[in-house]
This record gives sequence, structure tokens and C-alpha cells, in this order.
Amino acid sequence: MDGAAKARARAAWHAAPESRPAAPLELHHTPWWRHIYLDYRRYKVTGDSAARAQGFWASCVYRVSHAAVYGARPRFLRAPLRIAVLLAQKVTEVLTGIGIPAECEIGEGLYIGHFGGIILSRDCRIGHNCSIAQNVTLGTGGTGEGRGAPTIGNRARSARTR
Repeated sequence: MDGAAKARARAAWHAAPESRPAAPLELHHTPWWRHIYLDYRRYKVTGDSAARAQGFWASCVYRVSHAAVYGARPRFLRAPLRIAVLLAQKVTEVLTGIGIPAECEIGEGLYIGHFGGIILSRDCRIGHNCSIAQNVTLGTGGTGEGRGAPTIGNRARSARTR
């Protein structure tokens, strides 16, 4: 890369966030059981056995928890279900090392290849067909107006750095 190209790349990297074009993440909402099926298909394609994959267990608990907290009808059931959801999520976190709060928004086709050390913030949004590796934390950071959690687009994967 020549000097001018490096300078343009550096300027684009350090540009203020409001000057960068922001593409909104479009998550279409399908039934929770459909999300579980599409998650299962991702495990099947990779050759992993969903029955042995703790990541699949954690994503199933998340899908059912999200549906219970936000979709239970009649509405008065949501408060008692929230207690059951918190208990199920804590048991899942202890057994698998994966913490996915029901408040997250995660698109279909989630794949967690390895268990352990995966913590997601309740405010993060993850697109469709994304993969999350072990020892990944997507937390909330910043202060004031800059406070927030990450939004990860469709077909992204997290990678552990060495």
C-alpha cells in the first residue's frame, strides 16, 4: 500500500462514528421453535452433534427464555416465568459456562462451537447465522451517550486471538 492509501485508511478508521454510514441490523422475528430448528441445522452442517454440544443447549435455553419473557400470553404469566427463566439460565451458565440473557436479540442460526467462557450483555444484538467461539465476552461499555453494547451483523463469527 502506498502512503496515500495508508493515510486514507487511517482517516477512515479514526473517523467519528456519526460520519460512518450505519446499516441497521434487520432481525425478522420468527417463532422460537423455528429458531431452535435453524440453530440445529447449523450444528448438523458443521458435523457437530447437537446432542453433545453445550452451545446448542445454551441457545435452546435462550430461545425458550426469550419467548417466555417477551411472548407469553396472557401477560400476567410473564412475571412468574421470569423467575423460572433466571433459574434455567443460571443452571445453564454453571453447566456450560455460557451466559446468554433473555433480553439479548439473536437472529436465527446461532452456532456456538465450543463451550466455556461465553458471556453476552443483555443489550447486545447478534444477526443471523453467526458463530461465537469460546472465551468471548460481548459486554456493555462506555459512558453517557456513548454507552452501549455491540451489534454484530449477519454471518459474522468471533475468533479467539492467540
